[in-house]
Amino acid sequence: MICAHFIHPLWNTTHLHTHDYDYQLILLEQPVPVTPNSRPIAIGNVDDVQEGEMITVSGWGHTKYKQRVMQDIVRRVRVPVIEHEICQSLPLINYKTITPRMFCAGYLNGSKDSCQGDSGGPAVLHGKLVGLVSFGVGCAMKDQPGVYSNIPLVRNWIRQVTNLPL
Repeated sequence: MICAHFIHPLWNTTHLHTHDYDYQLILLEQPVPVTPNSRPIAIGNVDDVQEGEMITVSGWGHTKYKQRVMQDIVRRVRVPVIEHEICQSLPLINYKTITPRMFCAGYLNGSKDSCQGDSGGPAVLHGKLVGLVSFGVGCAMKDQPGVYSNIPLVRNWIRQVTNLPL
């Protein structure tokens, strides 16, 4: 059970960048048991997220746009990080500005992507957490990559809230 949650202090739903600072930490009543399927993960470095790097995204979300049934098994997909300037220049329907605290990943031809229900899921690079699924338009649509919250950029806030040596 969740006993507390901590939303990033700069998150502001009335601001132009409605997905900027899309970070929340939760405190659980009990520690999550370490098993072969669940274990702690280190946070990546600020300079890890580079154009062309292949991240692995996982979640229980939809596998097709507007699908009504959630998955009962976790799925994963590998997608390339897209250069920040390219992502900002795309005709991204409903997107706000892609800020430095975000990065885009996916195939511009629309072949693979995260989808609805994957939000908050991990984006992993070389065994380290570099992002969380934040938002996107549809699923695997042409010129509509997924947008991710860049975790290494808020390492100090995570350290401050958790008192963990990150």
